[in-house]
Amino acid sequence: PSPPKVVTMAGLAGSLGDASLRALGKRCHELKSLNLARSGDFTDAGVKALAKGCAHLQALNLAGAVSVTELGLCALVERAKNLGTLNVTGCSEITVNGLRAAVEGNGYVTEARSYFGFYPKEGHVSMKLSDEQLLLETQAALEIQHTWKVLLKRLAARAELDRLRKNKAARKIQDAFNAHLLSEERRQARRQALEERKATELQRCWRGKA
Repeated sequence: PSPPKVVTMAGLAGSLGDASLRALGKRCHELKSLNLARSGDFTDAGVKALAKGCAHLQALNLAGAVSVTELGLCALVERAKNLGTLNVTGCSEITVNGLRAAVEGNGYVTEARSYFGFYPKEGHVSMKLSDEQLLLETQAALEIQHTWKVLLKRLAARAELDRLRKNKAARKIQDAFNAHLLSEERRQARRQALEERKATELQRCWRGKA
């Protein structure tokens, strides 16, 4: 059989401890409602294990768990993101300020009046959906920005490569032209030297005849 989603163990008067919470955290990952009022001597370690393994938990009653402190409360708020109803009446280690900090950190709950804890705000479902939609839109916008930046970098790299290729081609053309000019200069120098030798030989020939 599949693990239960709703578990009630209220009033067991000390029969349960941290080991029980760890077992629930390991086996009941889809647990949504858990009532442990006046059932045992739990500590922050057990509450942390429960919060870690039961991320879908929506309602939790820990009334009378005198060993649970604000560290355990903090773990619940951080890990059990869907927690909307919490009863910590009689948890003497949890202060009003600690509870109010948890309420503020959750964002979708309000402080209860008939018991020490909190319950969901009116319209909390639509508020959460709106926030999730905003988060998705923000993530999508960030992904688009990242993709655009990557594309710009690739285009810049391609443009730089094209520039280098063009410069390389231009240098080859310039080198070829310079080589041609040098070759022409050498050819003209050889031609001039040849003409000068011919002129010198003619002068010697005329002088010999004279």
